[in-house]
Amino acid sequence: MLRPVAFHAVVVVFLGVTVGAGPVLAGRDGWTSQGPNHAQVFALAIDPSSPSTIYAGVGAVGSGRGGLYKTVDAGASWFAVDADLPPSLNVVALAIDPVNPLTVYCGSGFGGVYKTVDGGDHWVRVLEGAGEAIAIDPVTPATVYATGRDGVLKSTDAGEHWAVVSKGLEGAQGNALVIHPTNPSTLILSTKFGGVFKSTDGGQQWRAADDGLGPFPVEALAMDPDDPSILYAGGDGVYRSIDGGEQWSPINEGLTTDETLASVRTLAIDPVTPTTVYAGAVFGGGGGVYKSTDGGDHWVMTLSVFRVHALVVDPLDPSAVYAGTAVFLEFAYYSDGFFKSTDFGESWQVSNQGLSNTSIWSLAIDPEVTSTVFAGFDDGLARSIDGGTTWEVLAFRDSRITALAIDPQNPSTIYAGLDDLITDELVKSVDGGLTWTFAGLAELAIRQVLVDPLDSQNLYVLTLDSLLQGRVFRSVDGGATWEAASTGLPEGGSRFLAIDPAVPSNLYVATREGVYQSSDGGASWTLANAGLGDSEVGALAVGPGVVYAGTGTGVFKSTDGGSNWYPVGLPNSLITALAIDPLDPAKVYAASPIGVFHSSDSGQNWAVFGTGLENAQVRSLAVDPEHPEILYAATNTGVFDFDSSGICLADAETLCLNGGRFRVEVEWRDAQGATGSGQVVPVGSASSDSSGLLWFFEPDNWEMMVKVLDGCAINGHFWVFAAATTDVAYTLRVTDTESSATRAYSNLLGNSAAAITDTGAFAGCR
Repeated sequence: MLRPVAFHAVVVVFLGVTVGAGPVLAGRDGWTSQGPNHAQVFALAIDPSSPSTIYAGVGAVGSGRGGLYKTVDAGASWFAVDADLPPSLNVVALAIDPVNPLTVYCGSGFGGVYKTVDGGDHWVRVLEGAGEAIAIDPVTPATVYATGRDGVLKSTDAGEHWAVVSKGLEGAQGNALVIHPTNPSTLILSTKFGGVFKSTDGGQQWRAADDGLGPFPVEALAMDPDDPSILYAGGDGVYRSIDGGEQWSPINEGLTTDETLASVRTLAIDPVTPTTVYAGAVFGGGGGVYKSTDGGDHWVMTLSVFRVHALVVDPLDPSAVYAGTAVFLEFAYYSDGFFKSTDFGESWQVSNQGLSNTSIWSLAIDPEVTSTVFAGFDDGLARSIDGGTTWEVLAFRDSRITALAIDPQNPSTIYAGLDDLITDELVKSVDGGLTWTFAGLAELAIRQVLVDPLDSQNLYVLTLDSLLQGRVFRSVDGGATWEAASTGLPEGGSRFLAIDPAVPSNLYVATREGVYQSSDGGASWTLANAGLGDSEVGALAVGPGVVYAGTGTGVFKSTDGGSNWYPVGLPNSLITALAIDPLDPAKVYAASPIGVFHSSDSGQNWAVFGTGLENAQVRSLAVDPEHPEILYAATNTGVFDFDSSGICLADAETLCLNGGRFRVEVEWRDAQGATGSGQVVPVGSASSDSSGLLWFFEPDNWEMMVKVLDGCAINGHFWVFAAATTDVAYTLRVTDTESSATRAYSNLLGNSAAAITDTGAFAGCR
């Protein structure tokens, strides 16, 4: 029998991969944002050459994250493009290079200016302490202006270097800025605390240009593209200048609600018919979008929402108008996000799919109707009856819902934990979340609620008191009465509570000191920490005869009720959530700050489970009990799900190639009759995901390399190539997960394996 030989370099060149450390990628599809689709949009920018591409800057509201989203289909769907941006960034300004639209600048008030040259895939900070407004010279795009505490800063080398150009501003904080379209040395600037200034020398000198404006702060500026001497200023109403900003006059007919003047935060002009002007206003004088078709002489409200902070008009098709809206927390989910009009602003539709920075704290799936999902967030309880496609807010607006639990025997009974500045308590619903009553625990921040799966009268709650001390409580009468169940637990530091689904009297608590276990329903607790060392435990998952602990240094496992622990994967990773497949306990999921991983062999081997959550904070994971191929994640940017049915999931014995479309498996048999499966060699930093390696006998060497090549452009097929250094019998199976077509390639025992070159293996090119 031929043993493996070291000819790696020869075949590596043939297959074009690099061998290294790292997990094998799983699945061609990624995690899908399921909302609740809502974000506070403070800035919009539209690609002038491809107006279906739009960027939206959002604010970090509550515990959600801010950042930047992008659409390439005019708002039909959105995705985040802020991997390199700080998670708490409030994006309030955007500007796209008119010559190279892949170059985009985003501003975060006084938090700095960031730049991308690849359409948002990567960002670098190019300026600190500025970014309230950004403007690009339309003639020389390497010249960029940003407003900040020092007034105006200017770069003439696309953001590499900046200089303050604020002589005459006398420390005024810049707010809005516009540039003359054909004479870019002329700039108009509004300041945060009142006043409009003008420069005719590229910002070197400024002078006041606010005669007739009054002392009110100017929040928005707009310049007529055909006649730049016509300017509009928005603040307490709208003012117009017809002489380049020298004189201003109010034009507010129709801009009032209940005799209160609209507070205008953004302005946009129709590029084809500049007498059509749009104004976005916030609450107080009537929040919404106003439209004028006579240059501002008369206004009509066409969209009534709480706060409009951004407006843009499609430069090629001005019938398309877009609005970015935002609301205060207590009004969240009434009307905010991205609005779209295709009839010159006459009617509007919300278009928020994927545009979500909602911070989700708790998640629960109805065990009988699994398409019904509940999510607790900063401002209430949301429910979806279609697996996350649409959401409605049921209750508790203004209250953070940090814990949810559904009675598995009677799913119309739901428990929720409230945690806000006014109310900390446990509540209960017996009608599926429509009405709620107090459930006996008050003045305690509820972190978890667990229902005994065999006796739903038994409830367990993990709380934090006013001193942030974690405590466990138990009820044996469905929440009517409660008793402390913390005897033996250390004071404070309890982080996570888990129940054994098979033996519900067995409980586990994760603390700063490790894991504590109770075998009497919480009456007493003992430390069960052997093997965990100093690892701080933040997540637990319990299955039949097994407990997993998520720590700051990976996943640990115990098969003796927590008496002994040993590491099983993802070393040096902070594990934030764990879940076990209820129908197949060998399948385990773990979330970390770099993504979600899965194991199909009880933690022995791990692989990436979908992409798209690499920068999200995953707080919990939930497996659909009826369709366990569907996994939900509660994150600081909303609810995500990943459906792994019909795709390849990599594990120790499975290669997933070409974005996970093709599943590769090998079975072997040697001369002594021993059999086994080919084991995957992890491949890192590969030039593509079309190739992979497998070993039969020794982990530090490999017997086979397989490549599935996209040859569609040549002959309309995917090609299969393979090379091996063995004379054992094997069968290589390659499966197209899209069509379920399988190709099998075999080697007879005692034959030196021949190279496989199948250039007609799979049809079905997209």
